[in-house]
Amino acid sequence: MINRRVTNLLWCLVISSWVALAARPSRAQTSWEVTPYDVKVLIALAPAPELTNELRKQLEEAFVRRLHTLVGAAWNTVAEKACQAIAFNCIHQPDLMSVDQFALLNPELLEHDKVFVVAIDRTMVGFKLQVRELDCRTRSWGRWIRRSVLHSSELVSISADALIDAFSPVAKIGRPIEDPQSTTVSDKKEPFQKTKRKQERFRVRLRAGALVTKDDSPVLAQPGAILRPVLRRNDRLGRPRPGGVRPIPWTYLMVVQSDGSELECVVHSGIRSPISARVNHRTERLALVIQPPQQPTRLQLRSRDDPNGVLAGYKVYSRPPNADESLPSENIGQSDFRGWVTIPPGLCPLRILYIKNGRALLARLPMVPGLENETSVAVFDDDIRLEAEGFVLGMQQDVVDRVVERKILAMKVRKRIEAGQLDEAKRQLDELQSLRLPSHYSLELGQERRRLATSKPRVQKKINALFSQTQKLLSEYDDARDVATLIQELSAARQTTSE
Repeated sequence: MINRRVTNLLWCLVISSWVALAARPSRAQTSWEVTPYDVKVLIALAPAPELTNELRKQLEEAFVRRLHTLVGAAWNTVAEKACQAIAFNCIHQPDLMSVDQFALLNPELLEHDKVFVVAIDRTMVGFKLQVRELDCRTRSWGRWIRRSVLHSSELVSISADALIDAFSPVAKIGRPIEDPQSTTVSDKKEPFQKTKRKQERFRVRLRAGALVTKDDSPVLAQPGAILRPVLRRNDRLGRPRPGGVRPIPWTYLMVVQSDGSELECVVHSGIRSPISARVNHRTERLALVIQPPQQPTRLQLRSRDDPNGVLAGYKVYSRPPNADESLPSENIGQSDFRGWVTIPPGLCPLRILYIKNGRALLARLPMVPGLENETSVAVFDDDIRLEAEGFVLGMQQDVVDRVVERKILAMKVRKRIEAGQLDEAKRQLDELQSLRLPSHYSLELGQERRRLATSKPRVQKKINALFSQTQKLLSEYDDARDVATLIQELSAARQTTSE
């Protein structure tokens, strides 16, 4: 009887658990989210009396122990001594080693998920600590984390904290999110014209995100975090093809919503449809969370039509992503004679740059200042269109001035006729007849249009639009009947006076 009651109770518990699971919305965890990072830490010590092998062994043991405490099961960490070549490069020339050079020194290191280089050197007042991350899946270096340490007893704790600061979570870009409210947004790029652009959203899953037990884990990413998408094309063995790993240019993801290991991200890109919805088993769409340093980036504007040409005098504006339309754009500056302009960091790590020449918007580019020291972008050479714009604007203003002047003189002539001052009316009528007519401007407009003709279809289309708009304006003002009417009125007044 007791066994039967126990059995019934167990069945009730099982059934209630099934009901609870069915009633609760579930999100299936993939192997990507439950697989910990395979982390290798390489310790490079400069030759110094204080930097002994015993200290290195202490660092190796402490790294594994402390990182397990800070990160938990999301990392499988192994620490060891760096080979002599890697140690020398990381200590004495840390910014010169590329990923390819690193792979030549030890190809097996790229089989891990993350490789951290911890370089320690002696200084006059203590120790210089440098930590850098290599993400093996995206084949990209992170930024150097540098610390000054006064005493060797502090090296263990400070090195582990610096290693956490250097860590960049990696994620996989999943399916696009179909949201009718966010497919098109109004982008009023003050002082530019109002346009419509598509705003894409994607599901993104963080590596080892399901193994996290604390909300402040470095493995997670919070709303506002910036991710850099990377495409990786593999061979049949899962290794990247030669040149098969590349970041998507001028494209970033911004986290707008976070639910543990799953993120919802908005795409900000300077190119159309940067992330394709089509995927296959040999192409990985990855995204690396970046830690932007608060440093400027020098941007060079180059001509897309001429590989050796630079664009001087082009203005650059900036706005934060998804900014309020009522907020004005920030004027960053204009390119110098070599095409360079400095982009400073802003309150938001991600800046949306607008490159403008005259009144024309040439490019819309997202950028994270400080991520690179220098970079360049090729945009259309718009100088011919700018010259046409300057000529057309000057002509339009001159036409408006002449039309106003004609109206004022016509009124004065009529008042003189009505007052019987016919000689004064004749003098002002002669002045009115000497003014240029819109037909005169049309002839000059045609000559300038032929002079500024170009073989670039895109630029020529803009130039044609400018001249067509001006020609339409001239046709509206092309009316010389007021002069003929005034001549008749003056002649009639003279006949009346003579009689």
